[in-house]
Amino acid sequence: MSISRWVNVVAGAWLFLSAWLIPAPPWEDANQGLLGIAIFLIAFLTMAYPRLRLASLALGLWAASTPFALALTAGPAAINLLVTGLVVIAASAWPTHRQLGHGHPAHR
Repeated sequence: MSISRWVNVVAGAWLFLSAWLIPAPPWEDANQGLLGIAIFLIAFLTMAYPRLRLASLALGLWAASTPFALALTAGPAAINLLVTGLVVIAASAWPTHRQLGHGHPAHR
């Protein structure tokens, strides 16, 4: 398993919990909570099915673009969505040990 997958698990859990911790309108809280659950679950599934990494990437892109796409005010909830989305994007795009070519005969 890759540390980057666990980063996405923690980011999803944080996004879900922050829906209650950071004050925002109810529809923003719902968006943040649902995104958090989705990122959390997909991150666990990605550990078994690495191709789901693209789903994590898509959810991270949605989280990072939500403040702009929905014209949210520049409050703590919007900044949280942006930053957490960027973390998920980075962790989803981070290559795993296998993708770096370790273990390949040419790298010995």
